[in-house]
Amino acid sequence: MKRLWLGLIVLALLVPAFKALAEDAAYNSFYRAPECVSGIGPCNVTSGLINGRHTIGPEPNYPNTLSTATACADGAAGTYHTTYESLDSYIVSNLTTHAEFRPGDTVQVSATVWCATTYTNDRLFVFSADDAEFPVWVHKGTGTCSAAGAQVINVTFNLPNKPGNQAIRVAFDRSTTVNACNSGSYNDRDDLVLNVVGAAVFNPMYRAPHCKTDLSPCVVPQSLINGRSTRGPEPNYSNTLWASCSDNSSGAYHVNESLDEMKIYNLSGPNFSPGDTVRLDATVWCGTTYTNDRLDIFVSNNVYNPNWAFVGSATCSAAGAQTLSVTFRLGQSAGRQVVRAAFQGTPPATPSNCYNGAYNDRDDVVLEVTDVASYNSSITAPECNTGFSPCYAPRSLIGGRDTMSGGAEPNQPNTLNTSACSDGTVGAYLNDESLESLKITNLTGTTFQPGDTVAVEATMFCFSAYTGDYYYLYYTENTDTPNWQLVAGYTCSGPKFQKITTYKKLGNNVGKHAFRAVFNYGVPSGPCTISNYVDHDDLAFMVGAAEYRIGYKTAYCGSGVSPCIFTEGALGGRGLTAAYSEANGPATIDRSNYADGASVVDSAEGIHNLKLTDLSGPFFLPGDTVRLDARVWCRSDLLNRLYVYRTTNPTTTPSWSLMSGYAVCTAPGWQTLSHTFTLGSTLGDQAIRATYVYNTTASYFSTTGAHVYTDRDDMVLAVGVDDADGDRMDLWWEMLYSCVNPRAGDSLADPDGDDLPNLEEFYAGADPCDPDTDGGGEEDGSEASYGSDPLTPGDDKAFTTIGTGGYNWQFPLYTYYHDARTQVIYLQSELGGPKWITSIALDVTTIPSQVMNNFTIRMKHTGLSSYSSYSWETQNWQLVYQANEAIHQTGWVTFNFTNPFFYDGVHNLMIDFSFNNTYWTPISGYSKATYHAASIRTVYYWTDSGYGDPLNWAGTSNPTPVASNYVPDIRFPGAAKVDSDLDGLADDQETAAGTGVYDPDTDNDGMADGWEVGRGLNPLANDAASDLDGDGLSNLSEYIAGSHPGLLDSDGGGVSDGNEATGGFAPATRLDDHLSSEVTYGGSLTYSTTPTGNVGRGIQFQVTKATVLESYSQYINIADGSSLYFTVYSGDSVNGSFTKLFQKTLDVYDGGTAWYDSGPINFWMEPGRNYQVITFTSNDSVTSFYGY
Repeated sequence: MKRLWLGLIVLALLVPAFKALAEDAAYNSFYRAPECVSGIGPCNVTSGLINGRHTIGPEPNYPNTLSTATACADGAAGTYHTTYESLDSYIVSNLTTHAEFRPGDTVQVSATVWCATTYTNDRLFVFSADDAEFPVWVHKGTGTCSAAGAQVINVTFNLPNKPGNQAIRVAFDRSTTVNACNSGSYNDRDDLVLNVVGAAVFNPMYRAPHCKTDLSPCVVPQSLINGRSTRGPEPNYSNTLWASCSDNSSGAYHVNESLDEMKIYNLSGPNFSPGDTVRLDATVWCGTTYTNDRLDIFVSNNVYNPNWAFVGSATCSAAGAQTLSVTFRLGQSAGRQVVRAAFQGTPPATPSNCYNGAYNDRDDVVLEVTDVASYNSSITAPECNTGFSPCYAPRSLIGGRDTMSGGAEPNQPNTLNTSACSDGTVGAYLNDESLESLKITNLTGTTFQPGDTVAVEATMFCFSAYTGDYYYLYYTENTDTPNWQLVAGYTCSGPKFQKITTYKKLGNNVGKHAFRAVFNYGVPSGPCTISNYVDHDDLAFMVGAAEYRIGYKTAYCGSGVSPCIFTEGALGGRGLTAAYSEANGPATIDRSNYADGASVVDSAEGIHNLKLTDLSGPFFLPGDTVRLDARVWCRSDLLNRLYVYRTTNPTTTPSWSLMSGYAVCTAPGWQTLSHTFTLGSTLGDQAIRATYVYNTTASYFSTTGAHVYTDRDDMVLAVGVDDADGDRMDLWWEMLYSCVNPRAGDSLADPDGDDLPNLEEFYAGADPCDPDTDGGGEEDGSEASYGSDPLTPGDDKAFTTIGTGGYNWQFPLYTYYHDARTQVIYLQSELGGPKWITSIALDVTTIPSQVMNNFTIRMKHTGLSSYSSYSWETQNWQLVYQANEAIHQTGWVTFNFTNPFFYDGVHNLMIDFSFNNTYWTPISGYSKATYHAASIRTVYYWTDSGYGDPLNWAGTSNPTPVASNYVPDIRFPGAAKVDSDLDGLADDQETAAGTGVYDPDTDNDGMADGWEVGRGLNPLANDAASDLDGDGLSNLSEYIAGSHPGLLDSDGGGVSDGNEATGGFAPATRLDDHLSSEVTYGGSLTYSTTPTGNVGRGIQFQVTKATVLESYSQYINIADGSSLYFTVYSGDSVNGSFTKLFQKTLDVYDGGTAWYDSGPINFWMEPGRNYQVITFTSNDSVTSFYGY
């Protein structure tokens, strides 16, 4: 899928197995303290690093305490090695049986100190922290001097249970008070950064060891792989990916060959990243005839369809235990990669990843490879460009702020040059405010795709007066022309280091997105705040890069969104040769038949990335004009050419069409060659082949012609993807109505002006171009607001609207503060005569971005026509409505009363609105209001929990009401029309249509007159057997099922009405379009089905509150070579409106049916939309499912 492996460096080290190699710590200028990086003990903090104290000695690089912790200076009094204290060196030894430091290991600090003449008060305190970058010191033990002068003091303790860079502080103090930084003239502190190794664990799904963090080194201990097959025996043998390569069981344990332990060290940095140089140390048992023994190393950047690349070998120099080492580079893709070590007593002449020979042992380990951001000078900000999650900007990249004392930020201010702004320079590092790191993690897949939900983790240093520190997160989906949107705002909850995580759904743009973190002493004024203490940091990342698809054996863009990008990390160069080798080569859908050329003139020669852009709009639709841009390396003679082919049948036997023309190199070196053409005219997947050739001979640039310099790369894209614009409306429905744009996210548009947005028209089966679909006299929006059917003319009614909607006002929906109350007077002249009021509606213009808890509406009669004095009324209220209210749409939003109010038609009416939250949101609700210059008819107030429950506010103070001339617009329902025969057609409508007033089915076809009229059928002709929409379900069957005779898929669930009825499902219930049966979180489901029309059956599960499901995984059993599309939706009810949260593809490769681990399925759920649906669409049968 991604570019494969760069050049090889093969080293064989002959080191006796299991022997610990001591490491002398070295001074780290970033931490400003000694560091041991190998993870192997013991770690020796030598006298050359810390001997003495402050200027007494003097101590080199004093005080040798972490730059990442609060400053802790040594005492400077006394003289060296006389009667005064100093800490001169110490050793950290591992007391366990293994050499490397692992989480929880028992270790011993042996400190060489100089004890004072009055040594009885001297104490050696040992502290540890599980994270050297963000240390929180924990006391581990205390030692004492037994005499004056030089002594060695030992303290034993257990390391924290966290891999990575831990910290140890050894404090030698003239004090009995336990403190990580005691003040004192004779006190000496010296810290150590210690790399603690994360050992691999056996992953039962991969059937192989798995290092679950990206931290180096990755250790596969003897407890996992010692021995070979039944010789040992080796635990969980064969310990190869998907159990795909069996070990040979000949011979005897530690007589004949076995691979017993592996350790992979990153030589490029602390985290495994794409392209890093690593070293694998393998502890092996060499056989008696060791001269034949060989360790071969292979790497794959695809764990599901391994594309093994041989990267190096090492051989034994003697019989028995040895450590063999091979140095190589990881692949150019983030995510999960896998390394295979094949130790073979009878190796093949040419290295093979699974050679069947006597005494051969293979063991795999899955690595987590993180895309660590780097500074991009062209955009003046950190950037992750592979498109893989997570994207991480570490402390070394953005830590500190501007030129602040002690912590100048590299490349400050690290903000996009298209939206640059400066940081404040006042303050001192680790005393005043600074942003330290940013990490973006996709909760819904391995690559960042449009519409995915991501978690953004920011680490910052908060001032001691932390309540004044504010962190705001902004987002843009276009780094070229940023439009920063505020995502959330927070305050520090304590001093020093804090981590804050925010969730955001990505926009639909394909390209570079960015988050901006703004951290300031005081509320930020916007995405570019001017302040002495403000810190801005941007992190750009690629969204929408193509993902490798096993079924196609190349990249796939399944979102339907333009552009489709095949990144360099996913493609690389050509074939599997040279430094620029190609991942999954040759990246063509029929690669089993045709290979790339293997010869190179220059190591970079070939196609390095591809980008397909739709020139007709933001989504790929049939027949669109597109442009393919290919980044290539051109030879000096300029004889390279780029040809483009297209097929609408991307199978293993595609029919290719050569697009007219070609692109040529105009200069040697890197160039982008472009070719413009049109897509095929059919919906579904299409494939584009870029053929880059040297020479113009026809056979060289054909789709199949072989030549040593030819490079072919395919990209498959979905054309005409249902709901590609992300507006939740089916493509066929949008194309059916001319007033709806299938290329634009226009779910909230209202082209017919009936106050029912397109999305709600879609769900209701109404016509978005006709304000009164059923022709009953009441607009669709009004009917929907009051629970009527926009397709039933007989239930249309009149309504009373008060207000002209001249102003957008935040009351009564002002969620920018915790609480609000609004008390309004409506006049008898506006209300009319006596009536039961069963509901009211507000004309919402901006949706509140949070739930309004305890949202309450109260009513009472009043003699007031305006307020002459302003007070909160407390008597005679009738509570008519109360709920934790989540508003999901603009336009008229109706609140149906649980306790209707009888209005007497004589008095004026007072209405009281309130809600009571414990938090605020930056996006407040707004609704339409009307200004009345002559009178004050509204009083209101807002607060952040300053005066208790608004329902208890009383009188003229605490709080004092604010007066306003604005009155919120409201709507009351009127009386329904008379329908004598209850057929859904009112009596006056029956007369107009020529149907019987007292005959519910005038034409005797089994369908009610009103139902027929509202859905475009003829109530005067028997059309029961007809099939108006051609979905295979007759009009009468649609009537019985409750579906729409004019819509192929009445419920919008993705399966036609006819297919649902055939399968025994309800055509009018959206959820069951993919429903097998219900399973709750933590439950399991087993079923068997064969998909029809490439539509599989899925499962549903329901959760009860908005949350992040951090450990939901699914295991699915499908056949070898199958692809399965997995989609998660959220909704507010079984048959309510649903939002697509994300979609991912699961490809299965196993050589047969087997359980497949799709990985964590995590997503952020909206409040009030907690009903979840999971759907499967497969090209093969899904036989079972298990979720946890």
